[in-house]
Amino acid sequence: MVRFRQARTETEWYRWIDATAIQVVPQWFNFLGWVLIIGAFEYLGERTKSVLCVLIVTASIGGLWCYLQAVFDAYHFADLPWATTPRSQRLASLVFSAAVCGVAWFGVQHLVRLLGTA
Repeated sequence: MVRFRQARTETEWYRWIDATAIQVVPQWFNFLGWVLIIGAFEYLGERTKSVLCVLIVTASIGGLWCYLQAVFDAYHFADLPWATTPRSQRLASLVFSAAVCGVAWFGVQHLVRLLGTA
């Protein structure tokens, strides 16, 4: 859960940043590996016109979409100043998660296309 109004000391912020970095950075590089592999298959599909490569890219991008939805849906945002009821906070969290997922999704698709046509 991400709380926007939670007061923390400087030391607590450093601990939170360290703990978050330890969790997120390995996942980030794992994710980049996925993007590079999908980009490689995109490149092979463009060069060889292989139906198998197109199927692999399509299935991989579909799986990546499901993964991104699951990751961003796991975060719940609380203490938003304009969302005062539990229902409005759930709705705001859902909208924010969907927006972040959409931005990540289009970014990944763009990166895969760039890698595939390079």
